[in-house]
Amino acid sequence: MKKINKIEAVFFDAGLVILSPNGDKIKELLSENIDIANIDSHDLVDAYTRTIHKRDQMELVDYSDEWFWTTWCNEVGVPEESALIIRDILVNYDKKTSGERLWNILNPDVKELFGYLKSNGVKVGIISNSDGRLDDDLKLAGLTAFIDVAIDSEKVGVSKPNHKIFEIACEKARIQDKNNVCFVGDELRNDIIPSCSFGFDNVFHYDRLGIYEDSTEYTRIRKLKDIKNYIGDEL
Repeated sequence: MKKINKIEAVFFDAGLVILSPNGDKIKELLSENIDIANIDSHDLVDAYTRTIHKRDQMELVDYSDEWFWTTWCNEVGVPEESALIIRDILVNYDKKTSGERLWNILNPDVKELFGYLKSNGVKVGIISNSDGRLDDDLKLAGLTAFIDVAIDSEKVGVSKPNHKIFEIACEKARIQDKNNVCFVGDELRNDIIPSCSFGFDNVFHYDRLGIYEDSTEYTRIRKLKDIKNYIGDEL
């Protein structure tokens, strides 16, 4: 990718890009029902990314909760028969109307990167397949002051990979030319492929674990702050 010299906005996916699940909390919640004493908390989080990678490799359009959590169990190394029990424990915890959320670990690059973009007059947006509480999650993470637009699929009634959600984001951010928008996501199916086909010229595939090495069509980054390497001296 060439240096980008004109950017109106950078839109980010939320889950596993901006915010990740709390591995220590996952371990605490599951330990009463499943023997995971010897499993590192980081591995519990990385299993989400590896499961999504496997789904992307298989080009699955429709997949069940059971498939996701069974695959997650295989990645973690716990019995497959625990899949739906794990799903219920973790999903029900995050359905609470108040209190701590499971997805509350902020990417360490975010505030510095967002501050850099804002100081250069670039709008920052979030486009997430969320559950109606994206604004609350961003507030708890201390990001509200950086965000120009936050699109929560539950609130707008459409989710990625549908192009409509990108269109809504552009409208709310008052984008003049979508060719001047960057998008950052971690999933090929829901983020990278649809954002490219929608018409965003500058799309970054956030591959934190470096497991998409065979994917050479898109600009891959291992850290969010690496985006700065592609931005020209004059925005």
